Amino acid sequence: MVLPGNEVTRQLQPRHQELASQIARTVYLGKEHQKIIVIDRSLTFIGSMNVLAHVPGGRHETMALFQSATLADRILEHERVDELADPPRCPKCDADVRHVRTLGGANLGKLHWTCMTTRDGDKGGWTKPFSDRPKTRNQPRQSTAGSRRGP
Repeated sequence: MVLPGNEVTRQLQPRHQELASQIARTVYLGKEHQKIIVIDRSLTFIGSMNVLAHVPGGRHETMALFQSATLADRILEHERVDELADPPRCPKCDADVRHVRTLGGANLGKLHWTCMTTRDGDKGGWTKPFSDRPKTRNQPRQSTAGSRRGP
């Protein structure tokens, strides 16, 4: 899962395109800042370092390495990897859907597959929500207005 091309700096465009060409099932999720890498369901890197853009001697960013199958499985479940690994096809244009977005309104924060294919000047516009699964990422959020305590 990586940022869409329009959210990547000009300097990173070649690396972004290379990644997408080498990983056939690349999924694009906008407005993300988290850095998580899970390898072989046992090693998990979590931190602030942008692995694709890291320049030795640059900013002081870190990645913590955890060797735990339990942690890796919990992160993969929380991040919805089962659904991210099985993107749908758009019923309107029959293209592979690779973009995931969070929508507003009643779906505030909920992940949706979104067809971005342009055909005959029209964007696909088809969306499909991820399944409801409590305690995983990007579930609809309840309003917290009026529920805060203290100053």
